[in-house]
Amino acid sequence: MQIPNHLLQNTGAQWNNTIILTLLHGGHLNPNLVMRSVKTKWSVRESSDILRAGANRFICRFHKPEDHTRIWEKQPLQVLGHIIVFEAFSTGMNANTIGFKTVPLWMSFTGLELEHHSTEIVEMIASVVGPVNEVLPVEMIPRTAEEYRVNVNVKVIQPLIQGTKVNTLIKGEIWVGFKYNGLPSLYCIICFRLGHDRANCQFLAIKEEIPLLMIAYHGETEEAAGNNQASSFQPAADVTTPTWPHEVNPLSSPFLFMSNPSIEPNIEYEMPQAQYPSESPDSSLKKIVQVWSEAGLLSNDEIEDLGLDPPTITKPIPNFTPHYPNPTEINPDPTTTPNLISLSSTYTTADSQFSPIETENPPETV
Repeated sequence: MQIPNHLLQNTGAQWNNTIILTLLHGGHLNPNLVMRSVKTKWSVRESSDILRAGANRFICRFHKPEDHTRIWEKQPLQVLGHIIVFEAFSTGMNANTIGFKTVPLWMSFTGLELEHHSTEIVEMIASVVGPVNEVLPVEMIPRTAEEYRVNVNVKVIQPLIQGTKVNTLIKGEIWVGFKYNGLPSLYCIICFRLGHDRANCQFLAIKEEIPLLMIAYHGETEEAAGNNQASSFQPAADVTTPTWPHEVNPLSSPFLFMSNPSIEPNIEYEMPQAQYPSESPDSSLKKIVQVWSEAGLLSNDEIEDLGLDPPTITKPIPNFTPHYPNPTEINPDPTTTPNLISLSSTYTTADSQFSPIETENPPETV
């Protein structure tokens, strides 16, 4: 069937000066859900048309030119947890060849010197990030370097450049930092990439390698080269006795046989003797044995053989049995119940009846 060319031209002209969009890492989403969500996000449900042009590719045209300008200036936008990346599109372009490589961002600067305060130089510095779209202000010098604003196209899959070195007249090369304004919430401060936050970052942060201070024990040799630390140690071949604390015969824990009476403690051991003046068992090992001695787990002969301090003998606290008066006694002993003497009257029981007994010195009445 042959369609008239004027009809094809009129219909194709409706899709000129439109945009083609995609969701960064959003190929798994439902296309119908994406188109509805994008229209709702842009507030153009009744004044736009969106067609699916391929996998995760959508062409959108606006009935009002002001909507097209408003949305283009609001970049970057995000919906359904993904950043919307779009490019200009017209009839005759192949939708499958659109790369979606950049997204426009506004940026400012820190560290500019006096000789850098011009629109031309600021544009040259910003070109390190990507193609420059606009530089503000145009015909005036701002009060501070941070008030320069440049709109650049940054690579969406690459880390954002944080600054660059710039030459000066007197100070040599200085560092000029970049500050990006209006970043979406899907920006990672660890890898400086768009599309995810720090909680979902799968890129390892660049860590500075700091040389470790290697401390050698007795009997180990260190091979140093220049100012670098040795990467490995080789133990001396003539060292035959255990020198590290964990190589000494381990002592059984007192809690092992205190909790299980069927296990008898094995405390027949000898303290290792040092062959060199600088070689001695760890002091904490002696403290552990001393604690066993204080707990009564070692005999006196073993304490003397080990050269430990005898356990501290503390006097036992005498058992005190309090004496409570018997309320059924008629004449309680005043020496054992001194608290009854201070009472003005006492009571006794007789046939389940309480009757007061006058004391030797009744209180005077006025």
